[in-house]
Amino acid sequence: MKHKISIFIPVFNEERIIERDIKALDYVIKKIPVEYEIFIVNDSSKDRTKIIAKKIEQSNSKVTLLNYEINPTRRENLAQSFKKASGDIIAFVDIDLIASLRFLPELINQIILGYDIATGNCRTPLPRKTTSGVPVAFGTTSPFASNYHEKLRF
Repeated sequence: MKHKISIFIPVFNEERIIERDIKALDYVIKKIPVEYEIFIVNDSSKDRTKIIAKKIEQSNSKVTLLNYEINPTRRENLAQSFKKASGDIIAFVDIDLIASLRFLPELINQIILGYDIATGNCRTPLPRKTTSGVPVAFGTTSPFASNYHEKLRF
């Protein structure tokens, strides 16, 4: 079965990093053998984030911008946005890439192998099961993860 991942990136006033970090995410996800779509979830940004995200959407057919002008909460906006996913795997990544993208392929692989949930975490080795028996894969992240995008060559 060919898998498709829907990745959601919540943003708020991220004009300084959105273009760079969406490019880094797209670069990494292209190397994983899955179909994908990227959703930028704009939570009522007051800066130029919406304008920049719209340009990214227009130049990359894999990217969709979802705008929320009335800001309930990030959690509520993500919950509404997840309904737009066409992928069988749903993920979200913080725009500042604090969790290193180098672990994304392994986390997705854990889902493909049959885990229900995979999450990046800086303290928990992978994989393990919860006390309820639901299989969960945990990945580790580097303390230098926020610098990962600077190491990518486009």
